[in-house]
Amino acid sequence: METSIRGMTDKTAQIVKELAFQLRGGNAHASFDKVVKDFPEKARGMAPKGMPYSGWQLLEHLRIAQRDILDYCTNQDGHYRHMKWPDDYWPKSAEPPTGKAWEESVKKVEADREAFIEVLSATGADLFGKFPW
Repeated sequence: METSIRGMTDKTAQIVKELAFQLRGGNAHASFDKVVKDFPEKARGMAPKGMPYSGWQLLEHLRIAQRDILDYCTNQDGHYRHMKWPDDYWPKSAEPPTGKAWEESVKKVEADREAFIEVLSATGADLFGKFPW
């Protein structure tokens, strides 16, 4: 089997490339970056009629869940803290706590997304193996 970048087989490298593409928006009708960029500030704390969550709650849920996945995947020292479902995964308030909270959350989602792509792309990454922990 031939190897490609960073010691991965060609097939694994293709999978990593596709995962990174999809995590960055892929073929989505509306990518994360596009949705949050144009999300009206006045609407961030309001749940649309018939929906249980506001834009803020959805953004924070995405940030929290993605961070939890990243923490689990990178925990090698046995210090992963299991979160309580659903309480720890959803913000209590429909509205952002501060004017800058939206932008801060967006930046964290983007940074953690890129960190996760780095984990997938790391030399020796085994996408098919079990986590030792």
